[in-house]
This record gives sequence, C-alpha cells and structure tokens, in this order.
Amino acid sequence: MELTNTIDLMKSKDYKDRFCAEYYQTRERYNKLHRLVIKLEAKTAEFTPMCGIDLLRKQKAAMGEYLYCLEVRAEIEGIDLTKKRIFRIRRKKNETRRLYKAMCKEGRRVRKQQKGHQCPN
Repeated sequence: MELTNTIDLMKSKDYKDRFCAEYYQTRERYNKLHRLVIKLEAKTAEFTPMCGIDLLRKQKAAMGEYLYCLEVRAEIEGIDLTKKRIFRIRRKKNETRRLYKAMCKEGRRVRKQQKGHQCPN
C-alpha cells in the first residue's frame, strides 16, 4: 500500500477512518524499515545509513509495539483494520464525482448561455 492511498481516510470526519489511516501508514513505514534492516544485515543495502543498525532495530521495535497497541485498541473499539475501508472511501468519492459531473452536464443543457460555469468535462 502507498501512503498516498490513505489521504482520503486522513481527511475523513469519522475517527475510525483516521484511525485506520494511521495504522496503515505506520504499518507501511514499519514494513519498509524491516526490509531495510534485513538488507543491512545481509549487506545488500544500496546505501549506508548515518545511524547504526542498532538504532534502526530499536526504532523497528518501538513501531512494532505501537502497531500492537493500535491493533488491540481497534479490537476493543470494533474498528475493522482491513483495507475495505479505503475502497469504501474511494468508491464514495468516485460516486460523488460522477454525480457532480452528471449534474453539471444537466446544468449545461439548461443554462447553456451562462458565463463562468466551471464544470468538468
């Protein structure tokens, strides 16, 4: 998952959506850090970080603990952490966009001569 996929969730008014976005973002960063630590241990990393691998391991452990806390809290609060939430938000946004375009097309037919009407094509 890309971090950009969570933008709509972060903007949501529903705290459960924002909670899921925070979880997805943290999990994605954790996974990337994990892959880096593995590559550093295997000596196949494309670069050498300024800090030592021990600090990266500590950061990874802290992030893992934080993910655990988020998962327990989600279970207690009944928050579904599956990716269905992202697709529901996207579908809702796309439906709104389609409805807006349809309304604009209808508006063009009715008010063809009106200046400054700025509907998408």
